[in-house]
Amino acid sequence: MDQIFTLKTTMETRRELNKPLFIYLIDITKAYDSVNRELLWKVCLKYGMSEKIVTLLEILYRNSRTKVRIEGELSDSFLIETGVLQAGIPSPILFNILFDFIIRKIVEGAGVDCVQFSYGSNDFYHGAGENYENFNILALLYADDLVAMCETADNLETFIRPFEKVTQEVGLTRSVKKTCIMTSKQLEEDHNRKFLKDREVVFPGFDITIRNQKIETVGSFNYLGCSLTSDQRPDSGISTRLSKVATAFNMLRHMIWSRKSIPIKSRLKVFRACVLRVYCMEVKRGLSQVYMYVE
Repeated sequence: MDQIFTLKTTMETRRELNKPLFIYLIDITKAYDSVNRELLWKVCLKYGMSEKIVTLLEILYRNSRTKVRIEGELSDSFLIETGVLQAGIPSPILFNILFDFIIRKIVEGAGVDCVQFSYGSNDFYHGAGENYENFNILALLYADDLVAMCETADNLETFIRPFEKVTQEVGLTRSVKKTCIMTSKQLEEDHNRKFLKDREVVFPGFDITIRNQKIETVGSFNYLGCSLTSDQRPDSGISTRLSKVATAFNMLRHMIWSRKSIPIKSRLKVFRACVLRVYCMEVKRGLSQVYMYVE
């Protein structure tokens, strides 16, 4: 939820200021299974984790073995030397630590400029005499889904190639087929800096090839189940949310809603638990997007 809110807020703020935003959606292939453990322990120590905790983690993963079930029969056990446990409680934290190390290495090595905000007493708007703080946003990570944001196309290209190099060095591989670029729309301005309606700035296309596959430029994509478009209109997102609610309702039509033997109070409880909950979750995801278009 935090990642969706941050991404949408960033897109909306850039749109209100009529500034471009270049978004890079990255999907890491088998992210948790590909973690280099030796590097992970070194990074944990570098980030201030105590040697005792790191040693305990090493013992937990030492000589870890597994079996594969094929047509009902188990194979011989074999050693697993990479990765963190999929269902392990510390796994998300460990993966985030490693990925933070990767992002910092890219920023320091490539000199990538992040999206900069100035936070004042009135959210992102402040007067000349007000106190405010500057902060930067470059990437949002949730599990193996990563979104990088840059203010210019050059900065995004500067980020993409070192990112590929560094992730390959640490054993992580991104899925090029699920990786894409989206540019938020920006309006042209006249000599008085007034926006020219329906006249969009045309940005040059991206021609970036990774492992002999060209990265696709799209007008919309789904991030953590939320639909995002370059023009930030909520139409597709609202349609998706209504579709999910309708599906949840129709799944129980014959089992619950059409049965007269089930008391109305019981049906209302099921409705609140199974249908209304889906609706509320989807609305929370889209609140910031919808508010922008409510007049």
